[in-house]
Amino acid sequence: MNTGWWVALLGVIVSLAAWTMWMGTMFGAGLLGLRRAHILLGVLDALFGRRAPVENR
Repeated sequence: MNTGWWVALLGVIVSLAAWTMWMGTMFGAGLLGLRRAHILLGVLDALFGRRAPVENR
C-alpha cells in the first residue's frame, strides 16, 4: 500500500469523525472540506504512481 492510499484512508477516517461529531459547526465544515481534498489528492497520487527520481550510485 503506497503513501497515496494511506493519505486517502486518513482523509476518510477524519471525514467520518467530522461528519458525525462536528456537523453543523464551522470547525466540522472546515475539517470535512480539508479531508475531502486529502482523499482526492491521495487517490490521484496512488493512481498515477508518480515518484521522485532515484539516483543510481
